[in-house]
Amino acid sequence: MKQYHQIIQQFMEQFIKSVHNQKHSKSLNLSLPVLKNRQNLEYVVYQEKILFFNHNNSNQDIKIMPDFYRAREFSSNGNLLYHCHDYFELIYVYQGSCQCFLDGVEHTFYQNQLCIMNTNTLHTMYVYPNSSILNILVSTKLFDEIFVQLMSENDSFLGFFLDSIYNRKNKSKFYIFDILTDTDCEFYLRKLIVECAQNPDKKQQVKKANFICLLYELAEQYQDFLTQTSPDKNLEFSSLIEYISQHYKTVTLQDMSNHFHYTTTSMSKYIKKQTGRTFSDILRSIRLKNSYYLLSYTNLSIEEIADKLGYHERSYFEKIFKQYCGITPAEYRKKHTTLKKFNTI
Repeated sequence: MKQYHQIIQQFMEQFIKSVHNQKHSKSLNLSLPVLKNRQNLEYVVYQEKILFFNHNNSNQDIKIMPDFYRAREFSSNGNLLYHCHDYFELIYVYQGSCQCFLDGVEHTFYQNQLCIMNTNTLHTMYVYPNSSILNILVSTKLFDEIFVQLMSENDSFLGFFLDSIYNRKNKSKFYIFDILTDTDCEFYLRKLIVECAQNPDKKQQVKKANFICLLYELAEQYQDFLTQTSPDKNLEFSSLIEYISQHYKTVTLQDMSNHFHYTTTSMSKYIKKQTGRTFSDILRSIRLKNSYYLLSYTNLSIEEIADKLGYHERSYFEKIFKQYCGITPAEYRKKHTTLKKFNTI
């Protein structure tokens, strides 16, 4: 672990030094024509044939470039300046965070997150102070030569790359992964970064091997995600209502998602599709229905009823009750008490 961070730190220091030593350190953007797309986003284009051809006239398939605190770039018209390229880019947040605009949509990436960006995606990035980003640039030639033989085009994740190579319609602009510690993903990513940092012009086959292993692991992680988020056709909505009714005091969307093996996002969408309502709406409705019974048929105090329903404060319960019923719990109890003698639950 310590050696890995030392290598990265040394690599970044050398990169900064090399940039400072350059006599002509103007941004590459200044020498490229500024274009405009249908959404009026201004951008410049970088080409793979220039980037992946080093001074020794030997082709490189994988390069790594560090990125530190960087202000937003603007065109001469004062608009946010984007760029795109015909190669793949992996943005790895080594430290801190960064703000990235992808096709005009803002995203924030945090430490140990990896964004895999498709070719020709318009983007621009703002790196926050005290943050370090590692941009891994990958030639499409690598996939053209190797991955066609290794991967099935039916694979959802790896099809992301193949669609770009063959110019097929691809809805996905990028994928975001959390690189967890002590996982194979982290192992191969670090191996790739170290090789690129220590041997920028050598060991291309070693870099390719580590990159292939990394993609295998990411593809497996993505497949696990699809399995978790795929709706269970055998799941009946009545089962969800029954679960909420049995656990309405403490249940959360996360609890229910875990119980039925959904992600929270998928569960939320499923509920909305089935009812047109949110999980919070349904939970509140079930709690209020139970409050009607407790107010009418028990001698529990308002505080005790609020606690049984999952409201920790009487005032909040009264606020919710009046908002949806038009009267206070005490007024409801007075109007709807049907038993002269209460039985305590």
